[in-house]
Amino acid sequence: VAAGIEYKRLEIVDDMGIANDPDAAANMSVWYQIPQYSLVGLSEVFSNIGTMQLFYEAAPESLRSVCSAFYLLANGIAGYLSSAP
Repeated sequence: VAAGIEYKRLEIVDDMGIANDPDAAANMSVWYQIPQYSLVGLSEVFSNIGTMQLFYEAAPESLRSVCSAFYLLANGIAGYLSSAP
């Protein structure tokens, strides 16, 4: 999906003649991002549900909250690192 959107963006950039201008922005609709964000959202939903189910079935009762906390901590750290400049 991302490759198709990038292909479309490059077509628009070539049509506008701004391919070598680093400060220029392609005139694209924000709606091109919907399929990508939908896929990311669905993958997070399915992976979170599966992980939490694993923790509640496989972990001892006294460690369920600890496992969930470490999982959420790992997600938080990953989100922070992915947004770092």
